[in-house]
Amino acid sequence: MQSLVIDPTIALKCLLPEADSEKALAVIDRHALQAPEWLAAECAQVLAHRLRRGELDREQAADALADLRLLPISWVADSQLVAQAFDIAVDIDRPIEDCLYLALAVERNLQLLTADRTLLEALEHHPQLFVRVDLLDELIG
Repeated sequence: MQSLVIDPTIALKCLLPEADSEKALAVIDRHALQAPEWLAAECAQVLAHRLRRGELDREQAADALADLRLLPISWVADSQLVAQAFDIAVDIDRPIEDCLYLALAVERNLQLLTADRTLLEALEHHPQLFVRVDLLDELIG
């Protein structure tokens, strides 16, 4: 089974009903998943934000966060990725959080699956990173 790196845009589609949730679930069913440990904190941050905005109640947010640990993710320590993520962040002028996922993809020679179109656009002038990213809504089937 081929591995890929996922970011919070994909993880949250697997945890909550969103646009392309079914597609995200179908893709991750066919792959072994890897992610930096930061994914859990970033998902918690998004869930807390949605709770404050009234998009979710506390039980829904807590259930989604608990369900994150049920996804078949091989977790990678952030400390193993931070130096390379720093270099990437400086080169592409993106938050270090985004670059942790890219660093993992580069280090393990994997694709990063995301629904974050702005990330892909930021990489257009960085071909060595651009080819490492797959956009969920552009995948076939």
